[in-house]
Amino acid sequence: MQQTGDYGDFKQAAAHSRYVHQAIRRRENNENGSFWGFRLNEHKPQIGDLVCMARGSFSATYDHAKVHDRFASHCDFVIAVRADHVSTLGGNVGHTVKRKTFRTNSSGFLRPEQRLYAIMRNNL
Repeated sequence: MQQTGDYGDFKQAAAHSRYVHQAIRRRENNENGSFWGFRLNEHKPQIGDLVCMARGSFSATYDHAKVHDRFASHCDFVIAVRADHVSTLGGNVGHTVKRKTFRTNSSGFLRPEQRLYAIMRNNL
């Protein structure tokens, strides 16, 4: 993100929860930003969005992320959207880059499974 130059307002942090928190606050305050954070049932994933999930033993929620910016979390980029799932690409987990699949419901929203708690819409 930082190297593209397009996301100057993106809060780069090894703790992904920091930029998830920022994106949720920006959306809820109707502030400009390259990403806005949504509940899983508020935004259908598109290519370039970020899918956010809890890490470790912590069970993150959207409401927790709205008021806290330090908790175990990870986000992956959406690289493909299909009728019943999305594919993501993520890195920095176990020193690998990995592709994942997350199921969507019949309306196209992410299912609340695999420890997912939010989706960040790419506004650029």
